Amino acid sequence: MHLTGSLRARLVLIAAVVIALGLAAVAMGVRTMLAGHLARGFDASLEAVGLAVIAAVEAEEDDGALTLARPVADPRFDAALSGWYWQVTGADGAVLLRSRSLWDGVIADADARGRTLRSVALTFTLPESGELLTVAVAGPGAALDDELAALQRPMLVVFALFGVCLVVLAAALTTAALAPIARLRRHLEAVRHGGATRLAPPRTAELAPFAAEVNALLDHTEAVLARARGATADLAHALKTPLAALANHPDPHGLIAPQVARMQRLISRHLARARAGGRAAAARAPLRGVVIDLLDAMRRIHPCIAFTVAGEDVAVAVERADLEEMLGNLLDNAGRHARTAVHVTVARAGRRVRVAIEDDGPGLADPEAACVRGVRLDETGEGSGLGLAIVRDLAALYDAELSLTRASSGGLAAVLALPAA
Repeated sequence: MHLTGSLRARLVLIAAVVIALGLAAVAMGVRTMLAGHLARGFDASLEAVGLAVIAAVEAEEDDGALTLARPVADPRFDAALSGWYWQVTGADGAVLLRSRSLWDGVIADADARGRTLRSVALTFTLPESGELLTVAVAGPGAALDDELAALQRPMLVVFALFGVCLVVLAAALTTAALAPIARLRRHLEAVRHGGATRLAPPRTAELAPFAAEVNALLDHTEAVLARARGATADLAHALKTPLAALANHPDPHGLIAPQVARMQRLISRHLARARAGGRAAAARAPLRGVVIDLLDAMRRIHPCIAFTVAGEDVAVAVERADLEEMLGNLLDNAGRHARTAVHVTVARAGRRVRVAIEDDGPGLADPEAACVRGVRLDETGEGSGLGLAIVRDLAALYDAELSLTRASSGGLAAVLALPAA
């Protein structure tokens, strides 16, 4: 999914970043609390050993030397250089007693093996002598770190799983929140393809004004197009009478008739292009009904040609007037060049509807060249070029395609691929 172009992806990405940062901050806070709790427990265990030593220290009656009445129960203080040590020092700092694990050394920041030590110190006095003594108990700091790491690993796994669940939940919530926009897009697509004339009022309050504005824009567009079509019809009617008068004017030298015919072709083509400058939304027309109506007219215009139609009855996303213009030109062109028959086939192909109009006339030597952009089709011959040019202009308006091929009968096959409604 393209992150810079998808609102859903952006929201999910932002949620994932916020969740990750939040969980990281919480994990650091929990780790700090765990470290403090473990450190206090570690120091408390060292103090307990120190109190046990204080309780066991006593002075000899004969010379006052310090001894332990009973050994410390923890065996870690008996193993040499184990990292667990205790010592008793006098007021002058001299070591009076030490654990067997300390051997002949003294407690410092690190032991003889280079291990960092964490220690606590307690002061006490013996009732017999009243001398101020200090007992120091130390343990390896690595033990505290190992205990913290052992608790931290499962904690991080739990936080990671929790973060993934939150991201999935954020993605689901984002999808649900954007669902009304997806429905609105489908409604717009239905309007564009002729499945609806207006947007249905959204159930989401935030999108209702947008839908209302789009519907108002559709109303305005249809009103503008209606005025433009009316002006086009008025212009065609206004030019028809003068051109008819010119056509009926005496023309002994044969100069007026060709120019009038050329003017009629140019006017028809430019009016078609003007009409192709825009179309109303939600265009829809029943294809088979339009074809049948046009074939009735073609049989009167070309009484010697047999017009037939086959195929399913489908609707296309084309305005009826434009559909009649395109099919009428193609059928008239086929009727003028056919020898005996013109056959129309209608077939649905996905989101397209193919209308094939085949005649049994002489056809074209190179049908594909007749549809190459830039070729002046209105100058390729009398009548046929103009009709194909008008069809091509109107087809471009609806994202339709016109192609010319050789028919199975040897004549011309004009195939018009229209968007299905």
